[in-house]
Amino acid sequence: QAAATRAAQNQWKSTVDGRISALPAHMQSQAKDALALFERGQSTQQTVDAKLSELEKKRSDDQAAATRAAQNQWKSTVDGRISALPAHMQSQAKDALALFERGQSTQQTVDAKLSELEKKRSDDQAAATRA
Repeated sequence: QAAATRAAQNQWKSTVDGRISALPAHMQSQAKDALALFERGQSTQQTVDAKLSELEKKRSDDQAAATRAAQNQWKSTVDGRISALPAHMQSQAKDALALFERGQSTQQTVDAKLSELEKKRSDDQAAATRA
């Protein structure tokens, strides 16, 4: 019985160590503090698990916020690139962006379409200058 309990605790501790190491460095100390309280008999496995779940949720929320911020920055840049195009090219660029916003395309595809239109604009300007 005691051996089975120790084995289960060792398994749990191993899982907890893995969960802690998967956290960003600035969150690991809080998780290790919770684990230390448990190891000193001042806490329970459930308390440690709850603290880890809280930190994992915060990590997930932070990652989602960072992703949203990066997407907003990209979208702002794209909007600027579109507005710099001649009016007759903007609709094609906006169509490409709309596909992305509906999940039917990638940022890379939008960037490629914009680059194509920007090159055409440049070529058109060069031709007009020569004419």
